[in-house]
Amino acid sequence: MVDPSAANRRLLLRGADTLTPRGWTRLRATFTSDDPTEELAAAWGIKEQLSACCMPEPDRLWTTYASGGRRSKS
Repeated sequence: MVDPSAANRRLLLRGADTLTPRGWTRLRATFTSDDPTEELAAAWGIKEQLSACCMPEPDRLWTTYASGGRRSKS
């Protein structure tokens, strides 16, 4: 027997920012039907939060670029 969540593994590994509306619908359906304890949804949410924490801050990156890589005197 195939674990239903394993069948949706690729969907669960995709980033929230790359999901299409159809992907969001499938993800919600997976959580509703295959995750009675909501552990899978919680783990997916934590994965997304960690991913967001690892992304560079756009403002900081722009400031570095605009200053030519020079640090401001503080």
